[in-house]
Amino acid sequence: MAVGTNHFHRLGRRGRMMRVNYAGELGWECYHPICHQHYLYDGLTRAGQNHGLKMVGNRAIESARPDKSYRAMYRDLNIEHAALESGLERFVCLDKDWDFIGRKAIEAQKSKGLGKKLVTLKVQTTDASAYMNEGVYYAGRLVGRVSPGTHSYHFGHAVSMAYLERDYSGPGTRLEISVPGVRCAAVVVEDAPYGPENIRPKM
Repeated sequence: MAVGTNHFHRLGRRGRMMRVNYAGELGWECYHPICHQHYLYDGLTRAGQNHGLKMVGNRAIESARPDKSYRAMYRDLNIEHAALESGLERFVCLDKDWDFIGRKAIEAQKSKGLGKKLVTLKVQTTDASAYMNEGVYYAGRLVGRVSPGTHSYHFGHAVSMAYLERDYSGPGTRLEISVPGVRCAAVVVEDAPYGPENIRPKM
């Protein structure tokens, strides 16, 4: 990262590096004027050759984020689902005396109780994995749908996230997910099955 930092120093105040990740590992995002894109890319890839740096695509990241129960815009977070249903309670402040758009609706929903909740599922598949919008069933009854789903290369089985009816969203609840041609066994697990202590992003 020293080499990468040096490249940004040469850009002066026009470049920034943010220590964030999307897969539960130590990661960085680079923010800079687009005209410097090739300069930074070439410099970073040359510097990384001696360290085994390899390119990966968005699908590689997408295969890792469900292991951390990370939410994605548009797939997991959208106007169809309220903040509390999406598991964003820590970002909603209701204990201070200030107003914001949607506060009354969120308070009413919290008082009434959530109708559905986004959870993480361990899925037993052998071939195909759930990808998006597959049905989730309890005793043959449709109780939710998959948001993202993928094979977890860390765990060796499929991991999905799904919006489920509240009564079926507790850890340990056994369900089935419709994967092409079959229904596969699934169980609700605690969020962030990979690295729940969040140590690796802080290395």
